[in-house]
Amino acid sequence: PDHLFNLKMSLMLFDQVAQLIEEYDTHIREHLDALQPPERREQPAPTHPNATKARDFRSRGYEPERLRLWRFAGADLTRIDGIGTEASRLLLTEVGLDLSAFPTEKHFVSWLRLSPRTAISGGKPLPKKRNGRGSTRIAGVLRMAALSVGKTKTALGAAYRRLARRKGADVAVFAIARKLAKPTST
Repeated sequence: PDHLFNLKMSLMLFDQVAQLIEEYDTHIREHLDALQPPERREQPAPTHPNATKARDFRSRGYEPERLRLWRFAGADLTRIDGIGTEASRLLLTEVGLDLSAFPTEKHFVSWLRLSPRTAISGGKPLPKKRNGRGSTRIAGVLRMAALSVGKTKTALGAAYRRLARRKGADVAVFAIARKLAKPTST
C-alpha cells in the first residue's frame, strides 16, 4: 500500500510540474510575441536550407517556435547544424541580440569558456584551474549541439568524427562546440 501511495504522489507531482512548465512556456511565448518588431510580425520565416531539419520541425510541432524566434531576433539560429528551437531560445535569452559587449568572436568564445587553456609559466605547465566567469549554460548547449552534429552527414559531423578518432570524443565535443560559437573560424 505504501508503494502505491508513493507512486500516486509521484505521478501527481509530475503532472503538477508539467502543468507549471506549460504555463511558463506559454508566458515566454506571449513575451516573445510582444517583443517582435512590427515590421516582422506578419512576415513568414525564410525557408530552412536543410529540408530534413525543416520537415522534422514541422512534424514535431517546432515550426511556430522557430517562426517566433526568427521574428524576435531577425536571424534564424536553427540554420546552424545542431541548434534547434530550445537551444536557439536559450542562446537568445542568455546573450540577447546585442553582442557589442564582445569586441571579437575570440572574446565571446573565451567568455563561454570554450577556448583552450594553455597555462604555462617558465616553460612548465601550470595546474589546471577552473575560471569562475562565463556562461556554462550556453557552453553546455553548444556541447550538446556538437554531440548531435557528430551524428550528421555534414562537414562539422565529419570534423567531429575525425577529431574523435584521433584525440577522443571529449576533445572533439569541445572543439566542435567552439566552432559552433565562432562560425567564421575554419
